[in-house]
Amino acid sequence: MHYPELVDIVSIRTGIRKDDVSRIIRNACETIAEKVLEGEVISVPCFGKFIKRGPKERTFRNPRTGDKMVKLVSTIAYRPAQSIKKQLSSDPVDA
Repeated sequence: MHYPELVDIVSIRTGIRKDDVSRIIRNACETIAEKVLEGEVISVPCFGKFIKRGPKERTFRNPRTGDKMVKLVSTIAYRPAQSIKKQLSSDPVDA
């Protein structure tokens, strides 16, 4: 699903205009990103948690010179809510 499809579905379900829904979703995503990058754990009920991990040292090799470089790298992890985990575990395996 792409962003416009998400906006359409939420607009239909809520009865809110599409441009208002788009602003709400964008602001929510921006706020989640800002707070996670600040180190907060963001919990969205029935969806999951977003957590910043790191920074950890990673060793890279410069492809031109072959020199090793060390860089601090942070990642954002997503942990699904229990309801999503249950749905995932109840899905039949495709054969």
